[in-house]
Amino acid sequence: MVGQGPGVRQEAELFCAHPAAVPVFFKKAADLWEYIGNFKVSRWTEDPEEISGFEESSGRTNLARVIFLNECK
Repeated sequence: MVGQGPGVRQEAELFCAHPAAVPVFFKKAADLWEYIGNFKVSRWTEDPEEISGFEESSGRTNLARVIFLNECK
């Protein structure tokens, strides 16, 4: 999920245009990260109607884009 912060939308556009898979990590705690796997952008949306469901389920507001990833095996 992409917010509205300074430079965030531009970075999201670059990420979505990146053709290769990238390693993804989840932050478990301060200075504790868990490697999840390599993922590639499958699609993204800026449709406010589609984004609103993600805002509701995440508790976040003012999302600009939602990025969907597929794991690369």
